[in-house]
Amino acid sequence: MQKTLFSKHFITVAAIILLSITILGAVLLAFATQYFKQDRFRLLEHNAQQAAELTYSDFRENRYQGVTVAKVLPRYRIVADAIEADVYLVGIDGSIKLLTSGTDGGYNDIAIPRKIIEAAVSKGEYQELGRMGGLYNEKHYTVGIPVSTEEGVPAAVIFASAPADTLMVFLSEILKMFVVSSLAVLILAFAAVYFITADLVRPLRKMVAATQAFSKGDFTVRVPVESYDEIGKLAISFNNMATSLATTEVTRRSFTANVSHELRTPLTAIKGWAETLADMGGEVDPEMLAKGMRVITSETERLAGMVEELLDFSRIQSGRMKLVKDRMDVIAELSEAVLMFEERARHEGKRLIYNEPDQFASFMGDRNRLRQVFVNIIDNALKYSDRGDTVTVRASVSESQVDISVADTGIGIREEDLPKIKEKFFKANSTRRGSGIGLAVADEIVSLHGGTLDITSKENVGTRVTIHLPLGNG
Repeated sequence: MQKTLFSKHFITVAAIILLSITILGAVLLAFATQYFKQDRFRLLEHNAQQAAELTYSDFRENRYQGVTVAKVLPRYRIVADAIEADVYLVGIDGSIKLLTSGTDGGYNDIAIPRKIIEAAVSKGEYQELGRMGGLYNEKHYTVGIPVSTEEGVPAAVIFASAPADTLMVFLSEILKMFVVSSLAVLILAFAAVYFITADLVRPLRKMVAATQAFSKGDFTVRVPVESYDEIGKLAISFNNMATSLATTEVTRRSFTANVSHELRTPLTAIKGWAETLADMGGEVDPEMLAKGMRVITSETERLAGMVEELLDFSRIQSGRMKLVKDRMDVIAELSEAVLMFEERARHEGKRLIYNEPDQFASFMGDRNRLRQVFVNIIDNALKYSDRGDTVTVRASVSESQVDISVADTGIGIREEDLPKIKEKFFKANSTRRGSGIGLAVADEIVSLHGGTLDITSKENVGTRVTIHLPLGNG
């Protein structure tokens, strides 16, 4: 089963929260355990000191040998009961002289090991979590404080011991509080994660629905912009893309219709004349034959040019257009292109003005592709001009670049169409022949040569196309 973004995000965050709480719990228990141990030892030490002070004045002179149980035991038990512990006095030999938990204050069955007494005396204090050499069956926290005579000679050790099972009780309470608080935190955290994740995923789901609509050809769907964070910016970009796709789709359909029409026109002419010539049989009119062949040849060339233009555009789109560069004269190629249109201009009743510059413009480029650019631009200038209009071609050469302009006094381009004139498939005037990709191809070829192609125009006044090519690039 494929996981959704919502489930992935929720599970991930939930796992992080659980892991964090688990680690926090482990650290808390470790610190609580350490704190409890240190606190018990401090408390036992304090009470052992109290017990020592209670017996100091009465028994220090006799080295704690004449301890009277009836006199001391009640004092020790007050101290012991306050912390639920045992307090006992042990001689240097390990014998237990007094024990608060004993019925008579004594404990004759066992002695404290000498190593414990020696450790307490040598270090000035003794701490243990154990059974005190067999005094207890279960582990106890024990602190020992040595006491000495007036001369400073060690005479006895006072111990205070408390059961270790109180730690488990303490930890159990800590654990209960931690579990209850953790469950509350988990519920709140999971609720927060759920709503945050849902809020994060909701606009993405709307984008998915929109893309599904796009796949069915509906480009009218838009995603609401609910914020201006990264998701909001994504929604804005998505809507811009949708608008661009919608525009592209309209343009594509228009392009398809235009190309279909442009291809159909020469094909119809070729077919018509071919059928006409075929119907003549053996009685062929030479004049009619010559006229038909001219039309067939002209329309075939126009058809071939359109196909080549489409192929060039396809190469550009796929990044497969490669330039074959060699040293060339840009002005010479421009002059050849102008020469190709002189007869057409006279035939259509239009003026084609060109004064060839005297300069030589040495350039490292693809001569065939650049001539294609010049031919395309001059062809467009004549195509969008009417009888009596003028097309002027100029060129100027400087040390750094060559500038070529083709200006006409034709129908011009509407101001709102001008920014889109170099876009693929766009055709400013559907009444004139053309695929709508010639300028896009020309602009790309010029760009591949490191140059720029600029267009200025005013409706019913004319259009100027200017090409800037950098010299010395080879």
